[in-house]
Amino acid sequence: MLLDEGRDVLRDLVARSAGLPLDELCDRLLAGMLGPDVEDDVAVLAVRVHPLAAERPAEAGPEVLPVALPAP
Repeated sequence: MLLDEGRDVLRDLVARSAGLPLDELCDRLLAGMLGPDVEDDVAVLAVRVHPLAAERPAEAGPEVLPVALPAP
């Protein structure tokens, strides 16, 4: 698969999986992008952001800020 083709596949997978929890999203991305004969190492970094003005979602975990930073 060429790089541009891989990007198109990735965009499609993310668009169809956007509402999933991050662990399920990563699992789906890996399953959709990797074939049975993949020999390359793969790393996935996924970050879901949420508005600062909204209540922090439970799946985001506790809000822990370094001492030097004020709370929002």
